[in-house]
Amino acid sequence: MNIKVAAIILNYNSSEDCFKCIDFLKKQTWGNLAIYLVDNHSTDKEKKALEEYAEKNSAIKVIFQKSNQGFSAGNNAGLKAAVAEGAQWCLVINPDVELRDPNWLATMMNGIAEYPLAVVAGSNVLLPSGERQNPQRELKYWEELIWFSYILKSKLFGAKGYLTNDAQGYCDRLSGCCFLIKASFLEEIGFLDEHVFMYCEEPILAKQVVMHGYKEVYINTVTAYHQHFVSQKGNARNRMQFLFDSREYYLKHYSGYSNLALKLLLLSKKIQRQLWK
Repeated sequence: MNIKVAAIILNYNSSEDCFKCIDFLKKQTWGNLAIYLVDNHSTDKEKKALEEYAEKNSAIKVIFQKSNQGFSAGNNAGLKAAVAEGAQWCLVINPDVELRDPNWLATMMNGIAEYPLAVVAGSNVLLPSGERQNPQRELKYWEELIWFSYILKSKLFGAKGYLTNDAQGYCDRLSGCCFLIKASFLEEIGFLDEHVFMYCEEPILAKQVVMHGYKEVYINTVTAYHQHFVSQKGNARNRMQFLFDSREYYLKHYSGYSNLALKLLLLSKKIQRQLWK
């Protein structure tokens, strides 16, 4: 119970969801929890709502970003402040995630203690449809190279190829909507990689974990509920361009593929990008 945990919530024009998320966090039975609310340069109306909320809730630390530099950079503002103030573990949680079980954090922290190599941890995560989001795996090389076959399979058979079995223990990858990360590991990697604006944060983090000799762990005895609202990320075309940019960055810097294999994959991605346009 002495371990200090800090929850980081990144807001972008979703203050009402943030306040709801915070209400659930306040009910957690874990006794040493700090809450940081980072605003990623929302509208003036949103900022005013956060300022008024901060005045009434002095225990909540609100950080205002001067520009929107994306998911990782925004969360890093809160993570760096939390670690500087003594947090040993940090909970990165989207505003649209509800921790309805007051014992969620206590269960997670007790579970993590059983896995000494774990520096990132996630629980069961359910969408409103009942679909699981954890644990996950990375796409295989041939799935990504022959991407049209993978997409067709998903469309025809509803296959969720990124999911693995619902078994507690070390895993390949976890959803970025709600996860715990060890402060000492954050300092070791220089915090989250800010080269991607959005998308591919999960595979990048998963590779960093492996590269530094650690593990991610899935705790299946507790659930987070991802309400998954549609945030203001721009139109579908812009989002897809962000996705292609982020994926190419991941492939070049983290995939570990040989020179020839990487070139073939990047060519396939280029064709996919052009077809999307």
